[in-house]
Amino acid sequence: MLEKFFLKKIEIWVLYLLLIVGCILLVLFGWAVQYKATGGYRGGAVGDAILALAEAPNDAMLLLDVGLKSTLQPQRIQFSEFKNLKIVDKEFSDQGLLLVSGFSLEHEISTVFLYDLQHSKKLHEWVPPLQDIAAQTSYHFGENAKARYSTQHPLLLTDGSVIFTSGEGPLVKIDHCGTLQWTVDRDFHHSIEIGPADTLFVPHVMATPQDFDSVTEKGHKVYPIRDDGFAEIDLDGNLLKEWSVKDILERNGYVGLLYGVGEFETDRIHLNDVQPIMRSDNYVQKGDLVLSSRHLSTVFLYRPSTDTIIWLQTGPWLNQHDVDYQGNGIYTIFGNDRIRGLVANQSYNGYSSIYYYDQKNGTAGIYRSLEKENIYTATQGLHTVLSNGDLFIEETDKHMLHRLGKKSYRWNYVNTLNDAEIGALHWSRYLDATPDDYPFLKSHECQ
Repeated sequence: MLEKFFLKKIEIWVLYLLLIVGCILLVLFGWAVQYKATGGYRGGAVGDAILALAEAPNDAMLLLDVGLKSTLQPQRIQFSEFKNLKIVDKEFSDQGLLLVSGFSLEHEISTVFLYDLQHSKKLHEWVPPLQDIAAQTSYHFGENAKARYSTQHPLLLTDGSVIFTSGEGPLVKIDHCGTLQWTVDRDFHHSIEIGPADTLFVPHVMATPQDFDSVTEKGHKVYPIRDDGFAEIDLDGNLLKEWSVKDILERNGYVGLLYGVGEFETDRIHLNDVQPIMRSDNYVQKGDLVLSSRHLSTVFLYRPSTDTIIWLQTGPWLNQHDVDYQGNGIYTIFGNDRIRGLVANQSYNGYSSIYYYDQKNGTAGIYRSLEKENIYTATQGLHTVLSNGDLFIEETDKHMLHRLGKKSYRWNYVNTLNDAEIGALHWSRYLDATPDDYPFLKSHECQ
């Protein structure tokens, strides 16, 4: 019976009519999905059902994603120019350490390791216990899959424990042997910084694990945006307080910046750094926070004690990362200088730059151009002004670390895997320290 039905001849005009109607319905369906996904509030239950239907393949694609990750490895990059540490300034000897977040070929996951620059060797390595982490958290796909896990921006404590995230998932602490200490089951991302009260400040999405794609809705049903915020967590893994960046901007009168510039997008803010102020001076108070909003190309100083924005500056940096306070009212900012949305020639001028903002007079400009060194990363990236005025830079998209003197190029570093490949890097740190500053290195209890 079914065979007769499917083999039944139909008039050609009927086929053409069905094709035309089908194309019209497909276009209307696509428009409806786009309308609802970008905040459209009309359509009621029908609109919600259309969006739910469009999202139905998500689980299947996530399962496919996990399957692919078992055979593909996006963190292995072709590179054969040099291995590990390349000394450029032969007259300079670096006494510091690198805390590297990088992919490990041996462990087939991104690990954390301490690297001695003076002797060009690894001192210690932390391997994230992914199965234990997964058992305690709700994030198992995407950036939390083994092949894409990043141990992002690891923070080393004096007892040898490290704290990191997957880049889009739970905050994790493991001890110096790699044993899981605790997790905070939220969507944390980008930087991890410690404040004056020895608490952590970490960007996150203001969502529970049951609502991964949280957007703001109260009062904003027409224009919901991803509710980017940040949390304060103590070293025992207790979430003490959290803030919504959207709410901070609105309460301080920046509605025009938040909603009135450029085309609407859900990921409107894209917070990527929360930098605590460690001590008071003539321009800042201990406990102030400097925030970097990439998608608004905006940096601002926020005072939690009074819920006020002290200053806010949009540009001249473009889609920046990593703001640091240098004292005396001076801030430095890693300007990616990428124009988002362009398929080709995404760089504004072909290189990234370190910018400054001077709170004393409200001026901003170039602190150091990276054109001469040909350093450019369209996404990610960070910098540190070292005690002698040198610059430490992670060029994340090229998976390379640099130290630049005021007039010389000190060294570059890559996470060498073999003769033809290097491993991806995920926000490493320069430590102005020596191995003697970390007594856990002398312990043999994990061996």
